[in-house]
Amino acid sequence: MFEELESFAPGMSKKFNWKAIEAGQRVQIIKDGDLQMGTEILVSSDKTYGTLLGASPGASVSPEVMLRCLEQLLPSIFTKDEAQKKKKEIFPEDDLDTLINNPERYREVRDSANKTLGIRQPAEQ
Repeated sequence: MFEELESFAPGMSKKFNWKAIEAGQRVQIIKDGDLQMGTEILVSSDKTYGTLLGASPGASVSPEVMLRCLEQLLPSIFTKDEAQKKKKEIFPEDDLDTLINNPERYREVRDSANKTLGIRQPAEQ
């Protein structure tokens, strides 16, 4: 395990006092003594290392979780105009609250994604 970690992130196996333990099928977050569900993004204070903890994010939330991870880990790349354009291309609406609270905007984004992916809407009844 530590060899794999070292090949993936050189120096990380020696940077912390790692201890191998057997894990169950699912990883949950225990924070302040409470079992929590979901995924948490952790980024080192010097922004050289980031990770996701908790249940593995499903396909419906993976892009959003990865975007938030990148924003925290590499905030400087998101200040460049080219990066902002690319982000807008990939995430036409990156504010989930807007999608939750604005049904029209949600439908616009959904319909655009469906068109790009070649997904046809069921016939109106």
